Amino acid sequence: MGNPLDSGAVPAAVIAAPSSVAAGQRTVISLLPYFVLGIGLGLIFMKAELISWFRIQEMFRFQAFHLYGVLGSAAGVAALSVALLRRFGVRTFDGEPVRVDAKTMGKGTRYWA
Repeated sequence: MGNPLDSGAVPAAVIAAPSSVAAGQRTVISLLPYFVLGIGLGLIFMKAELISWFRIQEMFRFQAFHLYGVLGSAAGVAALSVALLRRFGVRTFDGEPVRVDAKTMGKGTRYWA
C-alpha cells in the first residue's frame, strides 16, 4: 500500500485540526531565539543596575535620573518604531498590515482601579 496522502485523501484529523496545532509542535524551537534574547536583556539590565533595589528606591525618591532616563528612552524608541511601522506599511509574516488599534477609555475605571 502506498502513502494515503498520495491518493489525495486527507485524513479527518488533519481537516478538523486547526493550523495552530501544527504550529504548536514547532513552537518550542521557534521560541528559542526569544529565550536567548530574554536572557541577554536580563544580563544587560543586571549590569546596568536596572533591577537593583537601590536604583528603584532612588527613582521613587526622585534622587536619581537613571531609571527615568531608561524608561523615557524606551518610550521614545517605541513611539518612533510604531511611527516607522505605520509610515512604511510594514506587514506581518502572514501578510497582514501591522496596526495598533486605538484604546477605548470608557470611564477609565480599569486603569486607575
